[in-house]
Amino acid sequence: NVIQGGSVAEIFVESGQMITEGTPLLKVYNPNAELNYLTQETAIVEQINNLRNIRVSIKNQQLMLDQQLLSIDNDFRNAERQFKLDTKLYNKDVIAKNDFLKSKQEYNFQKERSGVIKKNVAAEKENRDIQLERINVSITNMQKSLELLRKNKENFTVKAPVSGLLSSFNPILGENYNQGQP
Repeated sequence: NVIQGGSVAEIFVESGQMITEGTPLLKVYNPNAELNYLTQETAIVEQINNLRNIRVSIKNQQLMLDQQLLSIDNDFRNAERQFKLDTKLYNKDVIAKNDFLKSKQEYNFQKERSGVIKKNVAAEKENRDIQLERINVSITNMQKSLELLRKNKENFTVKAPVSGLLSSFNPILGENYNQGQP
């Protein structure tokens, strides 16, 4: 039976030949169905590419956040080191109280800033991981759809369902067959 309707475009065998199961018998041409397949294929490929671009963008955002974390951590360590030094110097009456308080304030600020940002980055990373997982699942599903779509394009070729002697096979080039027609 013809799986995909259309007009006979090619005939591969003749009546009276011995054939094996799966041998291509004829190919039908259906411009509307082919255009539909191409349109669907293009849309799926475009969606896959868009999702891949989003995935790259997400990974780049994570890289930028990691770099910011390094910078923030460095600022905190510098403030901590300066505060410890200024504490010792203040206790020995080497620096003014105002300089010591300024150093203490910067240390406390950097400590709070580091904690808040690390907490936010951890939450963002969790959300990003979920998003990346969903993107990967979507890409996998779209690739399966693409494979199925490409496999359906094989339906334009009518193949022998069993091996044996081909008889009563008299298609004519240009003859139209409807979907499911023997």
